[in-house]
Amino acid sequence: MALLFCEHFDGYDTTAKYRAAGGYISGGGTYEPVAGRFGGGAARAAALSTGHIRLLKQAPAAASILRVAYHIRCTMTGFSTTGTRPILQLRNGTPDRYYSHWGYDFGFAESNGLYHTKFDDAQATGQVISGRPPTKTRGINDGNWHHVETALQVSTTVGIAQMWIDGIENTEQTVVSGDTSDAVSGDIDSFDRVVIAGCSSNSTAGSGGNLLWMDDLIIWDDSGSDFAGRLPGEHRLRRVLPTANGALSQWTPNAGVNFAAVDDATQDDDASYVAQNASDSIDYYKNTSIGWTPASIIGFQVESVARIDSGMQAWRNKLKDSGGTDRNGVSKPATTAYVKAEDFYGLNPATSAAWSKTSIEASEFGVEFV
Repeated sequence: MALLFCEHFDGYDTTAKYRAAGGYISGGGTYEPVAGRFGGGAARAAALSTGHIRLLKQAPAAASILRVAYHIRCTMTGFSTTGTRPILQLRNGTPDRYYSHWGYDFGFAESNGLYHTKFDDAQATGQVISGRPPTKTRGINDGNWHHVETALQVSTTVGIAQMWIDGIENTEQTVVSGDTSDAVSGDIDSFDRVVIAGCSSNSTAGSGGNLLWMDDLIIWDDSGSDFAGRLPGEHRLRRVLPTANGALSQWTPNAGVNFAAVDDATQDDDASYVAQNASDSIDYYKNTSIGWTPASIIGFQVESVARIDSGMQAWRNKLKDSGGTDRNGVSKPATTAYVKAEDFYGLNPATSAAWSKTSIEASEFGVEFV
């Protein structure tokens, strides 16, 4: 699997902190710290807005099937019928333009049907490419959480548009001539951004467009050997917080021991932290008993949030895998506000095999000042 995007929505207590850490976010949507599928945070849809805009880690591999999965809860009754106010939308474009020629909208159409649509911004036209009438669609506006998984392949001849809701195939539909591309713009397979939890209603009144929540969003394609195809079941993104110091403790905590200064279940800004201003300084942490045993693990992501008082510096995540080898994440420029760095490992690099509870507990994760 090539993971393109991963968002668990946990660890913040205000919308402002979430926006600052995540970046590339518009002002429409909000963050709710205890509204999530499993009791953590969730993104709440923006009423009559485009929601949260985030850059993908990379573009999907050419001609690969692009896959998206998330949990969703909805209580509204008046959904969008235009295709322009999606739950989630993938777009392609240049870095200085959020809305490019067209993208795929994973949105509502008609009463309670969940649909794929394609939309050409330049032509201001939308077209349903996969879906069924509401009478044949599993209703998801019942106030309960539902699991959604989709598969898309953009092509003029062999396009694919599939959807599963709560594990049941819901909208596999033969697209005319297999064409899932845009007739005007041509085939697009280089999406570089995602709109999260946008408005799904034509109105803010009554059943307004913000009565929708999203949690545990992942986007991947079928390239690579880590993982491909459908998920083995409903997924969950769970955090592993440190419970002990690791092999190196070269940063300085503002109080107490190092791991306890960074084990925040909710980001506490400057209340507790570790600090360093010397290059190549590393802090490692670990959790030798994560307390739960997943049926399978499709990847492990190292995350940290950091800021700098002044100047121009960077940091990167570190992973000491279960074989004791140090792995470097991608350097992240620091700003005066807390921002997040993320590095994904689909397989345990020590064994080139799937992660297990044991291999995570035997690994260490941390940060390096660069």
